[in-house]
Formats: sequence, C-alpha cells, structure tokens
Amino acid sequence: LRLQRSKSLFAKRSDDCSTGELLERLGFSQRSIATLWEPLLSGIQLTSSLEGSARLASLILRCLIRGPAAVPAGGMQEIPRQMASNLPESAIRLGIEIEGVHNSQVFLAHGEKLSARRIVVATEQKTAARLLGEEPVATRSQWHAYFVADEPPNDSRAIHLMSVAQGPCRNLAIMSNVVPEYAPQGKSLIVVAGPTSGLEAPVYDAQQQLKNVFGNQVSTWQVLKAGIVAGAQPVFSPGSPLTKKKQKRTGILVAGDHRTTPSIQGALVSGRITAEAAINDY
Repeated sequence: LRLQRSKSLFAKRSDDCSTGELLERLGFSQRSIATLWEPLLSGIQLTSSLEGSARLASLILRCLIRGPAAVPAGGMQEIPRQMASNLPESAIRLGIEIEGVHNSQVFLAHGEKLSARRIVVATEQKTAARLLGEEPVATRSQWHAYFVADEPPNDSRAIHLMSVAQGPCRNLAIMSNVVPEYAPQGKSLIVVAGPTSGLEAPVYDAQQQLKNVFGNQVSTWQVLKAGIVAGAQPVFSPGSPLTKKKQKRTGILVAGDHRTTPSIQGALVSGRITAEAAINDY
C-alpha cells in the first residue's frame, strides 16, 4: 500500500540504504530474500547481491505492482523504430561518428560541423562523458544466453527466478511463450541472464544450473547466442537521486538512463524530461 501511494518507502533521499538492509528491516525471512528478492532485484539492478539502492528497488516494485511488464511483438527495435517513424527521413543520419559537442555545435569525425539552437546528447553515459569532456561513471555489466529448444520446459509466461546459490542465472524467460513470433515455428526461445564482472558469459555453469532445475532436456537446448553487455547500466548506489538536476550548458541538454534511473524506462523518462526542457527553453 505504501508503494502504491508514493514512489518509494523513503521520504528523503538521505534515508536511502541498501536493498538488503531494507528487506531485513521489514522483517523478511532469509529464505524469502534468497529465493525471491535477491534474484529479482539483483537481476534488475545488476548487483552481485542486494547492495543496490533500496529507494530504486522500491520504485521498481511500485512499477511492477501498478502495471504488468510488456515486450514489443516485433522486438525491442520497434521502440526506436516507432519514434523514428514520426520524423522525416532526412532528419536521421546513421553511421556518423561524432567527435565532440561544444556550445551549439556538433563536430563530426570527417570534418563536417553542424549547428543548432539546441543539442540533445542522448547516449549511454560513457559516450556522453567523452563528447562533453567529463569523467565516465562506474557501470554494471550483464551476461545473457539465448537457447533454442524443440519445446518449452513449461507453459509459463512468467519470469523464473533463480537463487544466487544455484549458479550464475538470476532469471529465465521463455520468450516464445510470451510472443510466439520470437522463435521459428515449432521452436521455443529461452533466455537466461544475470549480473557479471567477467569478460565471457558463463554458459557452461548456466547449463548445469538449468539441468538442476529442468532436468536432462536442457542438454538438447542449442545455444543461439551468448555474450556480455559491458556497462549495461550506470551504478545507482544508495543515496543517488532518482532524477539528476539539469546541467547548465549553453545550448546542450543530456538525456539517458544515467540522468534518471538505470533502465529502458529510465531512458524514456529522461527523454521526455529533456524534450520538455528543450521546448520550454527554445
């Protein structure tokens, strides 16, 4: 009920603490923390355990309570494609490297210079820092693996949570149960993921973990793709603001999940805030 009424369980940012500390303070058992809260929240925040911000965790839970999660039927690429569809083709230039941004000018790698009354730098934090001459912030990485199977391990459309003690997988989703078009006809698409500090996806360890959960059928699953998303999210430590103050730069605005909360949703929220600021300041 408290999460329904407010964005977090904390009236003030200074009251923030680690997610693990909050759960213990609220009286959750160690079993529920290990089997539910740790895999759920560490999988979303990409933390090794529950050291992430409790304020952010409560915002995440509030979003999950207030509305169901969803994926585009045509894949995640549909999100930028939909936004681009409202713009004239001449407004978008792809494959162009940007060397720097200063005041109202954008400097391209091949020597061209563009000018505008307002410039929006909408990139991940590392690139934004390079373009603006700032220091990059710490990030967290994610590993993932996609499997193709002749049949799904079950008919569930829910996210399957797996405890840290079981192996590297924090969560599993049978995506073809949610969107059949995600897999070839007669096949199933299964995705597993988790936080990592490594350079390679722990596919073998993940397969052993999955065998312990779903049995020998896992041996027939074919690895479609596996990899690491380095710097998948900026670190959001306890005490971090949910929305950073607008930085004062002449003609330049910055958007991205590093300006709000680390997620696709945070990036979209930041984009809206930045667009409104650009229009109001125009």
